[in-house]
Amino acid sequence: MKPQSASELKWVGVDLHVHTPASKDYRGNRDSTEYLKMIQGANQFESSRKLGKKKIDKGGDSKSIGCVAFTDHNTVEGFRTYRHLQQETEDLSKAIRLRDPENALALQLERDLDVYRAARVLMGVEIKADPGIHLLIIFAESVEPDHVVSFLEQAYQAPYKDFEGDPKPSTQWTLKQTLDKIEEVFADKAFVVFPHVDSSGGVYEDLKDFAQARIAALTHAAVKAVSFNRMETREKILELFKQPDYQRAQPVAMIQSSDFHGEEGSTIGQLRAEVCVREGKATFRNLRESFREQGRVKCSIDLVSEEYQRLVKGRFVARYISEPGKLEFKETDFESLAENICGMLNSSGGIIELDGYLGLARGGQAPWTTVRDQMTSLLKGTLDPPFEPFWFRSFQFSPGKIRVLARISRSDRLCVANSRVFINNDGTTRLATPLEIEYSVSRNLEFRFGSRFTRTLKSVSRESILLSKLPRGITLILASQDKMILSLPDSFNVTTIDPASDEGSEVGELVDDLIESEHERFPFGNPDGNTSLITDVDPPRKRDHYLRLTVRRADVNEEILGKCSRIKVDQPAIVVYLGGLVGLIEPGYVISDSPAMLLRLDQEWQQKVRALLGWFKSSFFVWYCAVRLGTESPFLELQSRPYRIPIPLSENAQFLQAMDGHATSIINAEMNFMNDLNRLKKKGTLDNNYQEKARQNHNSIGNRACLAIDKEVSRFLHFSDRDSRFIAETLRDIDLTDFGLLEELKAQGE
Repeated sequence: MKPQSASELKWVGVDLHVHTPASKDYRGNRDSTEYLKMIQGANQFESSRKLGKKKIDKGGDSKSIGCVAFTDHNTVEGFRTYRHLQQETEDLSKAIRLRDPENALALQLERDLDVYRAARVLMGVEIKADPGIHLLIIFAESVEPDHVVSFLEQAYQAPYKDFEGDPKPSTQWTLKQTLDKIEEVFADKAFVVFPHVDSSGGVYEDLKDFAQARIAALTHAAVKAVSFNRMETREKILELFKQPDYQRAQPVAMIQSSDFHGEEGSTIGQLRAEVCVREGKATFRNLRESFREQGRVKCSIDLVSEEYQRLVKGRFVARYISEPGKLEFKETDFESLAENICGMLNSSGGIIELDGYLGLARGGQAPWTTVRDQMTSLLKGTLDPPFEPFWFRSFQFSPGKIRVLARISRSDRLCVANSRVFINNDGTTRLATPLEIEYSVSRNLEFRFGSRFTRTLKSVSRESILLSKLPRGITLILASQDKMILSLPDSFNVTTIDPASDEGSEVGELVDDLIESEHERFPFGNPDGNTSLITDVDPPRKRDHYLRLTVRRADVNEEILGKCSRIKVDQPAIVVYLGGLVGLIEPGYVISDSPAMLLRLDQEWQQKVRALLGWFKSSFFVWYCAVRLGTESPFLELQSRPYRIPIPLSENAQFLQAMDGHATSIINAEMNFMNDLNRLKKKGTLDNNYQEKARQNHNSIGNRACLAIDKEVSRFLHFSDRDSRFIAETLRDIDLTDFGLLEELKAQGE
């Protein structure tokens, strides 16, 4: 077989164990609208996950559901109904569009067709073979339902109507005979998946005392995949396959699937496989091919586990377990819960973790809402000052079971639980000693008030330096003003970007999680995505900084955008951060966790946006803001008109072209830097030493480009070396870098 290149292979979410209303034990609605809602729910589930979610092909990120198999009990009527509904919708849509393309019903039918087309649906069936072992048979697209019906009637030795949809009957054949018959009747047009192998009816669990039968089943050529619930089961089965008796001619894929039955609160794909298939097409043939090859199947439990570990890493975690069948704290846990939360509030924060059972949330609400409501009720009157948890995340590791996390952040007030003070120390919660209480109070006072005094002293010193530079600075500005306009044109659109936390604590936490995840995946940024992330960054020209002219990007799903983004830009624009740094925003959405100002340029300047970025990056511009405006950050100046921000006259085409080139060289170097580090991180070979060396090398390239910008600006404004030296010394005096300009001028003077 010709090897496939990486560009031809794409990851797709796959759920090969899905029941429909055709199964008699289906727990959802049984009308025809349920089929559309099932597929719709699968990809709503995916898009509702936090963090956007992470478009592979970038390693281990989760994909929306692109393929499902309808595997009803002893029937293919669910598949037939689905296929009929899809064809009926297509025919009706076509007929209405021919008569009235703008008809509201036509538009709705098109939306329905988008849902139908979002996932490939394969025909399958779930049967039981003696002694009660469950099998999923997945069929090729060319197999007709009537052919499957004939096979089932032969297997059960009864008319189809007597057993269709019924989960109880078993075939007249043994498990080995059933597998042989499947291979004989369907050949390469069907394969078998053993479902829920670690629970009742599973080949691993129910045949553990029948070694020869289990060997015959797991090594049969018709079996291409094994679906498990618990992570430890996968490890045990993989160990079995290392034994001589379990050797196979071709490997079997270890997958997960939802066993969806329409339960409230569940969706297709909550447990699933992610399969790397040709061109992202999860056809029967491509799935079978991928199942045979190592490294082309991942399980949702791996992705969930990675996300869970990321959240709890380095944090104090207090773990609780619900009563069987419930999702709530036990009465015996109430006192401990209050003490642990009190300790977290008084220490460095932490995580409250509750393991329970899915499907008990009220009215279709997210499962964690029941935990939130119970915690809020329990803590009321127990903690002083009052505290209500607001950050929650839920994880499903196996069918029917869920883990809910509540993150508790450190408080800047001393917290008391039932008139006692607790702290977290060495992984435990205990009563605080008098000295520890005194330390906590002192730390909180320092946190709330101490920085004000430090900032005041620094501000007085800084203003004294800048005032001493003003007389000479005014002379320089007057001498060069014929090359500039000293305020932004009225045609520039200046907009405030408010931090997402202004929309409420839930939105703020969503943005915090998004940014934390992006920093974890891409330490210095990602050049791709549909959204610009405005984060709190260092001031301009901080020494030994990471130089950047672009703004972090991320792929963010529609739900997060709907909650967190209030701005969308259609043309490249410039952002000015609170600290004064400037960056290029590409077209798309904007999400911020820090105040910023957005500059949308007029038509004349739109093609010169990079030139203007270079100007804003120059030593002269930062010096001008510091000496003339009193702060090196133009952020405050952009709060009200007139915006006293100097820019070069637009007719200086040669100068602006040169500035565009310098800014572009910085941006290109940054793209190469990010792509290099992200490629190594994806491969798992990025270490701290290489990362730091790469950062320093990139800064060196950027510094040289910024030095070239400064020289270009000096020539443009006709500055003497003495003038340039005065500007560089001013920046040094207020602890900002001049990118080596002062050293170069000194060397020329010598």
